[in-house]
Amino acid sequence: MIVHLEEIDRVIGQLFSPELAADGEVARAAAVPMRRWVPRQVSLEELSESLQDALFGALSRQTGGSMWYRRGEEMRRITTASLAQAADALMGLLFERLPESLPNYELVRDWAQSTGSLGALKCLSTERFSACRPAGEQQFMRWAYENRLREEGISL
Repeated sequence: MIVHLEEIDRVIGQLFSPELAADGEVARAAAVPMRRWVPRQVSLEELSESLQDALFGALSRQTGGSMWYRRGEEMRRITTASLAQAADALMGLLFERLPESLPNYELVRDWAQSTGSLGALKCLSTERFSACRPAGEQQFMRWAYENRLREEGISL
């Protein structure tokens, strides 16, 4: 499962600021736990924690330890919630690349159900894993994904 640094940079730029992703340091730091992740050998909880730790370290360096950054004319703070959101979005990139199999589908579905993961819900709201899931579930996952986006105040 290869996730390109540019894809990670895009996520960081969208969630935080393109300037924080400009030199690629954050992407390189996040890529380490993503490359080490082996489904069902390393838990999704461990992956999420490792991603959050990597993001914290890299973003701390990028902000000179302040954890503040500029987005347009506004100053914003990097919080534990924003780190968790970023880790979840990055995990979504991995979910999209898992081979389509029943065990992988169940892994993503169970993560979505237990955590409400936007990354997992996004993956399940697409044609991904369509051969593995019951009829009608994609529409339900699309509905759940769109509801979560509205709850988070994120526009489609």
